[in-house]
Amino acid sequence: MKLFQYIRDIIAPQKCYACRREGHFFCPECRTDFSCYDPFCYVCKKASTWFLLHEKCNTSGSLSKVIVYGKYNRTILQKLISDGKYYGKKEVFQDLGRELGRFLSLHHYLQEFDDYIVISVPMHFLRRWKRGYNQSDILTKEIAESLGLRCSTNIIMRRRYTKQQSHLWRSERLQNLAGAFGVKKDDIKYIKNKNIILVDDVVSTGSTLREVASVLKLYGAKEIIGLVVASD
Repeated sequence: MKLFQYIRDIIAPQKCYACRREGHFFCPECRTDFSCYDPFCYVCKKASTWFLLHEKCNTSGSLSKVIVYGKYNRTILQKLISDGKYYGKKEVFQDLGRELGRFLSLHHYLQEFDDYIVISVPMHFLRRWKRGYNQSDILTKEIAESLGLRCSTNIIMRRRYTKQQSHLWRSERLQNLAGAFGVKKDDIKYIKNKNIILVDDVVSTGSTLREVASVLKLYGAKEIIGLVVASD
């Protein structure tokens, strides 16, 4: 695998989507200069301190906040995520994961990092087999490594295949995910009384994050915070 990557990097080297320098799809210099926007409640899209959900928006009570790195309509982020998901450029998510870790530590959206375990939103094995990887797993591993936290990419399992959320109307999304996630009996001990950072690439209506968070709450998780690369 390393030999293949070495040959590929020689033939088609990674180039930063912003500045075109070689070595990364999203280079450290451009990550540092990337301007993120002010914290907001992802449900109503209005300003909110520390990305906390407004009381009237937090109907499920499973998520306390969803921290968002940037807007999906920004050309660079949209292109990075799209190419990473659909054109096999999984290294995109390694760069984005490192940046999400830096973003968290820089802005102090979590006061005590040591109390958290980082968990990825699962992908059905058929979809993962087709793509070759779950982008949320890659993000999770990079975030955890950059912050020195524990992580898991298999505590939450996807029980059944679901339609892609992006292909559904808002009213159909929650129904599509009902009962889709679960936890293995032997893994419940890793969730109970733990604070969790739940990672995904993009949030729109938040149906996926809420459904996974509700399962984590069911098995005794304490505070659950969403962390995503982009929001619409």
